[in-house]
Amino acid sequence: IAETPTTIGTMNVSPNPSSGLVTMSFLLDPSLKYNLQLVDMNGKSKESMSVSTPTLQKNYSTLENGTYDLILIDIRGNQTKTPLIIKK
Repeated sequence: IAETPTTIGTMNVSPNPSSGLVTMSFLLDPSLKYNLQLVDMNGKSKESMSVSTPTLQKNYSTLENGTYDLILIDIRGNQTKTPLIIKK
C-alpha cells in the first residue's frame, strides 16, 4: 500500500495581518530540506529561500498592501501554504 503524501505540519505566521515584520515558525523534519516561497495573488514569486531552522523572522515592509501566500515545500514536494496579509 502506497503512502499518501502528507502536509509537512504546521506553519504559523504572526502577526497576521502585518505591517511588515513577521515571525514564522515551522514544524520541520530535520532529515529533509525545505524551501520557503512568498507568492503574490497573481502567482508571481516575490521571494524564495531555503529554511533549516524552526523559526524565521523576515521584514516584508517593502511589499504592497495585499494578500500573499507563504508556501513551505520539502524535497519530496509536500507543501504547506499559509496566507500572509500585509496591511500598513
